[in-house]
Amino acid sequence: MIEKQGDLLESSEDVIAHGCNTQGSMGAGIAKQIKERHPAVHRKYIEICDIYDDESLLSELQFVKVNKGDYDFVANVFTQQYYGRRHSGLDYTVFAHAMDKLIRICSEEDLSLAMPRIGCGLAGGDWDMCKDIIDNKQDRYNHYELIVYYL
Repeated sequence: MIEKQGDLLESSEDVIAHGCNTQGSMGAGIAKQIKERHPAVHRKYIEICDIYDDESLLSELQFVKVNKGDYDFVANVFTQQYYGRRHSGLDYTVFAHAMDKLIRICSEEDLSLAMPRIGCGLAGGDWDMCKDIIDNKQDRYNHYELIVYYL
């Protein structure tokens, strides 16, 4: 894992991933920035939230093709059921399953990946714990390399 100071939305990796909730809300943090820059990503996100129940979306991924920026896809990673600080408390089991899927797919499809310190902003997760989970998943998939952006 490479940790890099900078703007995730200015990255040149094939995929940018971010954690999201299952409620259809992209009202804060990096999700809000993605919603504003890529309205189609938000529309697809709302569609999937309307189709599936909250629990079935947890740890799932949604890749949305984008036509703007240096990256090709935005991956909505369903890491939490609710949103907002009062509902914080990242479920590390859900997070681990989601990271396993994300890293496996990007590795198998030979896609480069960038993400923020996913799960550690509004979701309230501990970066050291999340980093350990991501490191473990990288090792599982032939030391797949990804970039983590922070401000």
